[in-house]
Amino acid sequence: MTGSEVERWGLGAVQEIDAAAMHVFARWSLQEIDLDFAGVNSVNQRRNVNQGFDSWNLFQVGGVIFF
Repeated sequence: MTGSEVERWGLGAVQEIDAAAMHVFARWSLQEIDLDFAGVNSVNQRRNVNQGFDSWNLFQVGGVIFF
């Protein structure tokens, strides 16, 4: 591998509910990656390859009760 680039974006929110000693949350995250490879093909010629991957979206929701 000769190089890489990663981008990550996200957004989240937390709501505290004091009467129930509870937190409720929601979160979204987007991740993208590009990789550069160098290799040799079957006739010993150097070859550079850029490999992009599908974007990855992560969604999370949940809650925590403190007692």
